[in-house]
Amino acid sequence: MLNRPNPFYKELEYVDHLVNYCHKLQVDAGLIQDSEVVARETQKNLLSEMNREEVNKKINDGKLQAAESKEDRQAQGMMQIGQ
Repeated sequence: MLNRPNPFYKELEYVDHLVNYCHKLQVDAGLIQDSEVVARETQKNLLSEMNREEVNKKINDGKLQAAESKEDRQAQGMMQIGQ
């Protein structure tokens, strides 16, 4: 008795298809965000934050030298020449 297939298998399959289609329409309309997109953005933000913290730690430890923009370097060169 337990090994019999569900008599409503086709109906359940059709309902699952309709639920997925409605979810797709909501995502396409912008009513909800796709969970995969949110997960990718969250992972990207976490990785960039971890990289930023690692670079800041290396700068504070003296392992890296802080980079300066071209304008800042030129301004320092002008000041040194003028003095």
